[in-house]
Amino acid sequence: MGHEEKRLPGLEQYTNDQIFFLSYAQTWCGISKPEATIRQVLTDPHAPVQFRVDGVVVNQPEFAEAFHCKLGSPMNPVKKCVVW
Repeated sequence: MGHEEKRLPGLEQYTNDQIFFLSYAQTWCGISKPEATIRQVLTDPHAPVQFRVDGVVVNQPEFAEAFHCKLGSPMNPVKKCVVW
């Protein structure tokens, strides 16, 4: 049985894969003052939020495919970090 897939209001232009990555990025969304970022880097073992997003998705072929990032572009480098 076929059914029409419902789209999220205001996000109709995005695919389901793109919405997945947007949701992931949104969980880390925030604004930090430069002083707070410096303090975090010096005292917190976790990476600053912008690296928790970009540093992860830049290494995922699925992200590049979802957003049509050209190979060799900043968000789809030729060399990627592969953990497993």
